[in-house]
Amino acid sequence: MKKIYFILLAVLMTISAHAQTGVLTPKIDFYENDNSMIAGKWYKTKSTFMDFHEDGTVDGYWPDRTLEYKFFPSQGRIVTFNGGAYWNSLDVVYLNDETMVVKRLEGYFETYTRTRPVQEVIALSICDAATGKIVSSLEMTMNNGVGSTQQLRASIRPDDADNQEVEWSSNDEKVVTVENGLVKAVGAGTATITCAATDGSGVTGTCRVTVSNLVTSITLSSTSFILMKGKSTTLTAEVSPSDATNQKLTWSSGNTSVATVSTSGVVTAIDYGASLITCEATDGSGVKATCIITVKNLNGSESGHTWVDLGLSVKWATMNIGASSSTSYGSYFAWGEVETKNNYDWSTYKWYINPTGKISKYNTAHQYSGPVPDGKSTLEPEDDAANAKWGGKWRMPTWQELNELRLYCTWTWTTQNSSTGYLVTAPSGASIFLPTAGQKNGTVIENRSIIGYYWSSSLVTPTTDALKSWYLEFDGNRAFTTYPDGGSRCLGHSVRAVCE
Repeated sequence: MKKIYFILLAVLMTISAHAQTGVLTPKIDFYENDNSMIAGKWYKTKSTFMDFHEDGTVDGYWPDRTLEYKFFPSQGRIVTFNGGAYWNSLDVVYLNDETMVVKRLEGYFETYTRTRPVQEVIALSICDAATGKIVSSLEMTMNNGVGSTQQLRASIRPDDADNQEVEWSSNDEKVVTVENGLVKAVGAGTATITCAATDGSGVTGTCRVTVSNLVTSITLSSTSFILMKGKSTTLTAEVSPSDATNQKLTWSSGNTSVATVSTSGVVTAIDYGASLITCEATDGSGVKATCIITVKNLNGSESGHTWVDLGLSVKWATMNIGASSSTSYGSYFAWGEVETKNNYDWSTYKWYINPTGKISKYNTAHQYSGPVPDGKSTLEPEDDAANAKWGGKWRMPTWQELNELRLYCTWTWTTQNSSTGYLVTAPSGASIFLPTAGQKNGTVIENRSIIGYYWSSSLVTPTTDALKSWYLEFDGNRAFTTYPDGGSRCLGHSVRAVCE
């Protein structure tokens, strides 16, 4: 007869053989002498090994060995006989958590030992820097941008699987690459890292990796701002880099009793004082930007006439010279004259020399200049209609101050108290109304309610024409347009005063 050997995990299992009509039947004797077996339960057994020869003799007795078994029949059932157990044609026996398949073939039994396959792979096992513990996850975010790395480790189950070698791969190497579990960020985006067992089990683990481009800076539209009580303004924020993955921002106010801010950066002045508005990135970068909001009273008076602080270089009067309200037209003045009159032409102009056609004051080296050019280009107080009429610190605006008003405020065409014109609003919310008073040419008022003409205190220089001065012109279609060549000094225009 053939010798029968059962070898599992380098443990030699001895089995006593019993001849039954030429068929070898393995037998296991139980210490517990239990006649019934529970599937999956561990049992201690005492086994012997003997060789049965064809002549009926038995030899080769080996010492008993004590092993642990548990039985689970995959086909058929387990039966008991005289305290022992017999297998039907195909049953599975677990020996110390290994699998032995016992198969009856042509009068004898063969054994097959199955190695432990990998049952599960967890692709991500990283060290938490804060706690020093190994943590596992199916997702990972790389917040340090392109070029950063993160080491992954594979967690294999069962932990005593025979072959624990794994292979790593990335499904998008434009986002991340991986080598021996070391993931390197290549570009912003999301990719899947796969860790595959190499024992033929087909088991894989995956980790979804997101590479983030962190915000490096935030630039606000203003770092300091003045608001009138009850007014609002919108702060805008520019994030760098422009392709940052998470560009969501949060807004907060350091003193909500002074100013509040919405989730979109709209700041509203509540009461007088100051508050620090903070705009912060939400991507974990900690990047933030701030703006100081000051809420103050932007209205005042000078020599009995009110002004508004628009946040410019000078304060602006709330009405025209000669007007009774902010919406009335007021008086007309020739440039360099301080009194109104009926007829506005060269024949009545104060600084015009008849019959020579020369200009006696505020002239340059030009054919219209008087006998001696004076080179004066800005009105003196005695020739300034605003200072002459209101006194104090009031004066007519220079050309640069008119241009400042034009460039740094918002102009809205509107009608107030039946008067058309522009509502000129500063970023602070403070505003003035400029009515379209027209101009007086000779004895006729032209373009009233259609065009506004407002003198500056500045002569057009350098010039080849001493007869003209700078002024501001606007209408509903040509908002805040300035006349590039200046206007004839003899015409009657409106005057809006300013003070320091």
